[in-house]
Amino acid sequence: MLMRKADFDQDKCGVKSRWLDGGYSDDMIVWSCAIESGRAVSTPLCALLPNLVRKDVTLQQAFNFLHRQVFVLTTYASKQHFWQHMLLFLAYGLLNMLQCLALSASALVLVCTLASSPLVDAVAFMNFCSAGLYVAALCCCALVQHMHILDAAGLAAALSPGLLPLPLWHVGPVKLLASSICHSFLAAVLVLLALCRRSITWGGTTYHIHDGKVNSISWPGVDLKLEYQTFFKAGM
Repeated sequence: MLMRKADFDQDKCGVKSRWLDGGYSDDMIVWSCAIESGRAVSTPLCALLPNLVRKDVTLQQAFNFLHRQVFVLTTYASKQHFWQHMLLFLAYGLLNMLQCLALSASALVLVCTLASSPLVDAVAFMNFCSAGLYVAALCCCALVQHMHILDAAGLAAALSPGLLPLPLWHVGPVKLLASSICHSFLAAVLVLLALCRRSITWGGTTYHIHDGKVNSISWPGVDLKLEYQTFFKAGM
């Protein structure tokens, strides 16, 4: 997230002070400060930056990435920021849990119905149609996601005509559907892990969180742990 350097240096909306006071996620802090100050956050089309994913990403690396993204919602810079993040955190966990239950129930209904005798019962027929419609809706969502990625890649190509077209062979609708289903089943684990573990490792640096803020920083394999304020002053 971008903001004017002069606004940051003058601590407009309290962005700099919250960052110094154990701030963890810079973009979420800017967002919360803007909301609390009655300002708008916008994303211009010219700021669309595609993020290329490595081909050799392992399952553990993907899980750690999702964990870091969910962990951000357990950090906050103010009371209002806390409630905003908690609502997003609960919505993420509950909606993915409902999707897991709905997908499991739909798959069970479809398997049991196809393995049994022809559909002569009205209730069984309605259950079969409902399960089929839900699976079809998931497939439509995957197609919509794929179309959005194609549009974003086309826009990035138009904004940077000198670069080669973005490779999109690895983001087909089937893979998007499978990844969405896997992510839904992992959501409950990610939520519990974010609540129980109050530290996160990013780029070899471990951030320890207390009351929603970073209170110390350490490095794996190094017998050194610095208070957040000491680390930040040393970096300045």
